[in-house]
Amino acid sequence: MEKIHEELIVAGIGGQGIQLMCKILFCAADSQSLNSIYSPDYSPETRGGPSYGFVIISDKTIGNPVVCEPTTLIAMHNRGLEKYLDSVVPEGLILFNSDLALNTNSMQRNDIEIAPVPALSIAKELGNNLVANVVMLGAYTRARNLVSIKSIEETIKQELKEKQKLIDVNIQALHKGYEFCFEYEGK
Repeated sequence: MEKIHEELIVAGIGGQGIQLMCKILFCAADSQSLNSIYSPDYSPETRGGPSYGFVIISDKTIGNPVVCEPTTLIAMHNRGLEKYLDSVVPEGLILFNSDLALNTNSMQRNDIEIAPVPALSIAKELGNNLVANVVMLGAYTRARNLVSIKSIEETIKQELKEKQKLIDVNIQALHKGYEFCFEYEGK
């Protein structure tokens, strides 16, 4: 069995659902008996300020709760992409929201996989711009295959139990992101 040790940075701005995305991933990993840590970092602004989430998922005990060697970056906005691009380890992965993280000229690395995901466009197709984060979570779930999509679905249901009307669109967004990443891999 291949060992699991993922160090993830999710970077965006307030209002993009960065913290919810990280919490869902953290809880889904925990539900599969994986060790996981989630550390939020955001500014006091409700919307528009920097928002970062750091998640570690491992099948071993996590000795250091700080993301030191990120294996994956999910960038929902240019600020996060520019800030963390160089910190991703060789052979790592960057998933970026190609609708908002537009400055791809700065991505001059050939030692990592870089995958654009039109998360906002997919969310708009579903009729709710606010699910772009879950579209990206679906793409990440497919790309890394660490946590099952079923665990993510169950965690979404749990996390949004007070907002029942949002559960279906979030699960649709999860699957659309997963499918997009699957199609992207085939190209």
